[in-house]
Amino acid sequence: QKYHNSLLIYCNGEAFPLPAYMELVDQQDKKDVAVITVRANRLGKCDWTRHYIWLKQEKAWMLIDEVAAREAGTFRMIQRWNGVGARTARPDGYELEQAGVRMRLQTSADLRLSTYDDADLGRQWGSYPHAQAVIRVMDQTAEKDLSAGEKVRMAAVWHGAASGDVPEWAVERSGEGFRVHTGKTLYTVSVQDGGRVAVAKSALEKPVPPRRNLAK
Repeated sequence: QKYHNSLLIYCNGEAFPLPAYMELVDQQDKKDVAVITVRANRLGKCDWTRHYIWLKQEKAWMLIDEVAAREAGTFRMIQRWNGVGARTARPDGYELEQAGVRMRLQTSADLRLSTYDDADLGRQWGSYPHAQAVIRVMDQTAEKDLSAGEKVRMAAVWHGAASGDVPEWAVERSGEGFRVHTGKTLYTVSVQDGGRVAVAKSALEKPVPPRRNLAK
């Protein structure tokens, strides 16, 4: 699983392999947003649902993972990202830079962040001209004791800038979903039963609140 940008799931210390395929649950394509939802049932001791959300006007991606326990246990979930480029730690995520182009990862304040370098995996990038051939592994981790039927949701938002600084956004939990605050626009993302996602957009001219440092 080290080669994939995916979700690692452990239950009581036991790991489970990634599924060979996932069921397509929902797809939406609207003016401001597009959504793809896929699901893998009975993945070890849980069901896993992943929502890909394209915020078109922001040129940004949001990803929400949902793990629903099939039986009680201690679950550890890791959203893992493999990237290349110069890495900078940010309070609620990381930033990668390649020849002046920057991409930023942000998450909610209740996840734990960690990162390390994988030079061995980076050998496959030896001919890539825009960054050093080292994989920057970035993990977002949640750990929780769950009863059967309980769920955990984790979010990641990727947005960037072709030049200059990447603006700081805020990613926060809101009910059964999340809010993404860009400083000019507020996106409220609700995860509904049955695997469907609803995205509401509203204007919000308000400074982004300071982000808490999540790195460990």
